[in-house]
Amino acid sequence: MATYIGRRSFTDDREAMRLFKLAADQACVEGQRDLGILCADGRGVPNDDREAARLLKLAADQGNVLAQISLGVFYENGRGGLLKDDREAARLYRLAAEQGNATGQAYLGVFYETGRGGLAKDDREAARLYRLAADQGNAAGQAYLGIFYEQGRGGLPKDDREAARLYSLAAYQGNAYAQAGLKRLAR
Repeated sequence: MATYIGRRSFTDDREAMRLFKLAADQACVEGQRDLGILCADGRGVPNDDREAARLLKLAADQGNVLAQISLGVFYENGRGGLLKDDREAARLYRLAAEQGNATGQAYLGVFYETGRGGLAKDDREAARLYRLAADQGNAAGQAYLGIFYEQGRGGLPKDDREAARLYSLAAYQGNAYAQAGLKRLAR
């Protein structure tokens, strides 16, 4: 099985780990991020969430958007020896969203929709963020925006056709929420 991280493709996770470790040891932000992801996934090395969190923090602190999102997930779930901290997760998702990252926008949208991480519950802001993510082809953003159209939330009109269109785009990418939404609308 090939390992794909960023723009690199490796046929051997151990070789990828070796090269990312060399890069990380030289303070290369992409090496830190990619090695952190391998450690978190247990690919090429035994699963080590603590080392993953350490490496992802190094990369996130240098502004790496993928590391910010991954570290945000760690804080959201209390992984890697980190205490569960929705405020820190929201901060990291905001940093990624402000850099135009669709995943960061979708994840931050969820926090606004649910009022997590010290954010005020705000369906309009959630819808705005979901639209930004959806417009970049992000399946989660498409599915969540579809839900808002289906329910007429966030200042959006109730529009089953637009909901179905968004669900279809996300379902094609394997999004389970969108697949369920299509089934609901088909009834």
